Amino acid sequence: MSCCVFVVVWSCHRYTSRSAAGQFETVLEAWEAAAAAVLQREALLAQVLQLQAAVTQCRQEQQQQIPWHNSMQLHAAAAAGDEGCAAGQLGLTVQQVRQVLWAFLAADQQVELAAESLLAATGQQLLVDCCPYPPQESCVSVAQLQLVEAWVVTGSGSS
Repeated sequence: MSCCVFVVVWSCHRYTSRSAAGQFETVLEAWEAAAAAVLQREALLAQVLQLQAAVTQCRQEQQQQIPWHNSMQLHAAAAAGDEGCAAGQLGLTVQQVRQVLWAFLAADQQVELAAESLLAATGQQLLVDCCPYPPQESCVSVAQLQLVEAWVVTGSGSS
């Protein structure tokens, strides 16, 4: 994190010179927008990861309850069982789960826009812990969110 602090300090020093003083407000706004977008995405990512863990646990519990199942029996048991198992484990309604999932996608897009604005205003890439943000390996796709949503709502992976 220290190198990122260095970048911000260096940027502030860079834009406080007389020749670049007019750009300082634009650059500062770009950095603030990027920081806010990162914080929002990270908070929602933590909730999505909790939800995915709860979905995995519910799926395992369902499979243990019906060890002899075929896919038709598992689907029927899930439909007859407690809808929203994962949501219930987290104390959320199914609607709240949907809001978290789609808010995460919106936050992801906001980070992309903030990163583009930061690059345009400063010529610098958005970094967190000295790495490009968001890291590619932690990205969650629309398809993955839809699958999590399907499990939360119906207890099965089919929409």
